[in-house]
Amino acid sequence: MAELESGGWFDLVGVEMIRWTHLLTPQSARGLWGTFPNVRELDPDRREAFLHGVAEVVAGQPGGVAEDHYVTALYTARRRTDPEA
Repeated sequence: MAELESGGWFDLVGVEMIRWTHLLTPQSARGLWGTFPNVRELDPDRREAFLHGVAEVVAGQPGGVAEDHYVTALYTARRRTDPEA
């Protein structure tokens, strides 16, 4: 917020932290983790073994789903209308 306020371009800078949860099935966990660059760079056999392990961990959770928690920062600001700013 300080960085947004320091340029003098904005008034009423605010931030809201939005907490949300994404439920992962074994298949969706494989799909998500398979997009991560460090996983994609693995050779095919190691990548498959890793993703299989991820799916097994999720399948072993109660109900066969895992909660993936996120926090999204939402910054809002009103453009300053003062022409000398």
